Amino acid sequence: MGELITLNIVPGAVFTLPSRPCPLIIGDATGTAPTVFMADKIRQQKTFRPLILLGYDDASPFIAAPSRILVQDMPSGVIAAMPLLEDWGIPSRIAHTQGRPGCFEGTVEELARLWLDALPSAQRAETEIFVSGSSALTNAVVECARQYQIPCQALVLTR
Repeated sequence: MGELITLNIVPGAVFTLPSRPCPLIIGDATGTAPTVFMADKIRQQKTFRPLILLGYDDASPFIAAPSRILVQDMPSGVIAAMPLLEDWGIPSRIAHTQGRPGCFEGTVEELARLWLDALPSAQRAETEIFVSGSSALTNAVVECARQYQIPCQALVLTR
């Protein structure tokens, strides 16, 4: 189906623009900055309908707020969002392994799988995955992309 693209981190590396209209952008604590950078890069282009999923094990680098943007097929009660992305009009959701209010209780990769499972196949065909973060996260998300046959770009970062 789609082509799987894996990129390794090098100084100054960035994602290329999505080739599909629905980018799913995933990051963990290490990958938050590149995730926000990617969202900023594509927010000017109205042809994209992104969703940002962020995952944390410890404290996040921002104070989450209840989202004002509805995300279809998101598990019930998962409403925590990054305020900056909300201000930009970009939907985001947060997964937290410690069970924070409004967050998905588990990993961001598990949240991505639940969301992808709920999507109609036509919408899944419009999705492209971008992941940045630890090797554990990027490896899990790249495997997920292979299973769903969705194109994926990955930036592996180290702390």
